[in-house]
Amino acid sequence: MPVYQEVQRFRQKWLWAFLLLLFALFSSQFYRVFAHHRLIPRPLLLPLLANGAIPVLLLLLFWKARLEVRFDRGGLNYRFFPFQLRERSIRWEEVGKAYPRTYRPIMEYGGWGIRTNWNGRNVAYNVSGDRGLQLELKNGRRVLFGTARPDELAAALNSLGRF
Repeated sequence: MPVYQEVQRFRQKWLWAFLLLLFALFSSQFYRVFAHHRLIPRPLLLPLLANGAIPVLLLLLFWKARLEVRFDRGGLNYRFFPFQLRERSIRWEEVGKAYPRTYRPIMEYGGWGIRTNWNGRNVAYNVSGDRGLQLELKNGRRVLFGTARPDELAAALNSLGRF
């Protein structure tokens, strides 16, 4: 039974405003070509259809994307769907330290999503915000999981009594 479980999605207003603006720009160009030409030359048809499909697929990707994190006494399980189709896990025996912390997503990792820093030894899984669970693994790697509920995460981590 999970001690802590969280699912985060990309629902930031600024992100959706930007994506919808891109969609409108692509769609207006797509519409402009099809509205003024009854017959589209065959060599242009595939690029035009791709131009119309890309923004729709991008919107769908961001709408469906989610970070799933849960942990129990055995370890931590996570998945960043649709980029990771299978759940991955880190056993507590692999962890040297685990603690909640505030981080700078752009300065430390270059933004949100599945991000690595300059040396490739540190990875972050985050969707929004600047709070997360930092794991320092015994093999020297560091993994950070963003959270929208830092207080609940800290309480759950303390309830394990290991960190």
